[in-house]
Amino acid sequence: MTTGTNTGPLSQALQNKMTGVTPLSPEEAAQQPSGDAALASALGEETYEPPEIAAPDGFVALPLGLKNHEKFGTVNTAEVRELTGHDEERISRVLGTDNPWRVGTVMLECGVDRLGDEKATREMLQALTVGDRDYLLLQVRIMTYGHEVTYDLRCPFCDREQSVDLDLRTDIPLKEDADTNPLRVELERSKTVATVWLPTGKDDEMILRESAKGDLTSAETDTLLLADCVSALADGVWLGKETALSLPVADRSKILTAMQENQPGPDLSSMMVDCMSCEGEYRLPIRLPELFR
Repeated sequence: MTTGTNTGPLSQALQNKMTGVTPLSPEEAAQQPSGDAALASALGEETYEPPEIAAPDGFVALPLGLKNHEKFGTVNTAEVRELTGHDEERISRVLGTDNPWRVGTVMLECGVDRLGDEKATREMLQALTVGDRDYLLLQVRIMTYGHEVTYDLRCPFCDREQSVDLDLRTDIPLKEDADTNPLRVELERSKTVATVWLPTGKDDEMILRESAKGDLTSAETDTLLLADCVSALADGVWLGKETALSLPVADRSKILTAMQENQPGPDLSSMMVDCMSCEGEYRLPIRLPELFR
């Protein structure tokens, strides 16, 4: 049995008589403000505009994109979306296999719907530079979990703990440059100029795949990267790994530094934190996989 107040016609008529309220005619009622306008009238304000809550639309401009790519042409934009349970299961299956080096591309396959006007494919995602891929993963993280993240840190100088709140939309520096690929790097020791392409997702997967086969030293990793990313020397033929091994160490270092410094995308290694206790400054390395945990 349900109890409540009788709000039928007879009850309302009695309430009107007792309170002295005269009901409005249908014509008068139609002229009365309602909803937000009624609130404005009650507050004595001329107009009332409810706050606008803007949802992210998922469309982003790539820091570099593809420029006159031989297969995909020019691509400057992408559309990202929130990850779902289906995506989470797919990503976890890749982590549990013998090729976890593919997890970055799989996460992008799940979270990136379109590149330019085309549906995003694995080959297109692999063709993007490492910086563009990092930027897209950051946007997928924002769509999935939001733009705020808190780090619990310990100062390396005074050993005091503190929490730092970051806004992933604004606090991470973003390097943008539309004319950096390929690079022209002058090699002083070899007295030549190298044509250097920025590392792509395909290069990144190759390095991770080779690393999974056995322990690679940093020098061996550098050789693989140079062999894949340098396409020509001004006064000679580039023979991949063979030429990369024959380059002077100083020239190898200069090419690798140029690739790192000119990579458009989020600068995940330059975040600095000021200790609230001793005022010391220390680095906060941001690792993309940790942002998805």
